Amino acid sequence: MKWALTGEFATLKKGTGNLKQDTLLNFTAAQTLTVKAQDSSTLDYKVYAVNAPLLTLSFALLNPVVSASNDNNFNIKLNVLGTTEDLDAMPTTLDWTLPAGATIVPGSIMVTETVNGTDEEPAEPVLYIGQPLDYGKAVIFEAMVNDTNIGLTYKVVYTATVAKL
Repeated sequence: MKWALTGEFATLKKGTGNLKQDTLLNFTAAQTLTVKAQDSSTLDYKVYAVNAPLLTLSFALLNPVVSASNDNNFNIKLNVLGTTEDLDAMPTTLDWTLPAGATIVPGSIMVTETVNGTDEEPAEPVLYIGQPLDYGKAVIFEAMVNDTNIGLTYKVVYTATVAKL
């Protein structure tokens, strides 16, 4: 995971040294990072490292079968033959591979078709189970994960997009 601050004059410290913008944060246990603002005020943040769940989507009724898993940036890219209209009514299989000690919070999975949203009226979540989704634009998958390894519950967000071959 890389980091970035939105303010131009803030710095991020780990221990006694400043971290350069876009430094790769590579650690396996919780770390305390200090943000120093332009006015010299500081605030400590505890950052946790976790193995996020792997999300796999499959379209079993397409020929050939299409499936894809998320990458390290929480994106899922599906390559299909033909047009995305073929995916409008296809039931999607949604599989989660969870690290040891992590569970999906019951009832927390939410799917949003971004094609239905605008800046003035955001997309409404749709129920996933048994409903077709329009993959003409990106589809957002969200879930809350209870991770007993760190004692926290956090949200993961995946974006699925379809590319026509």
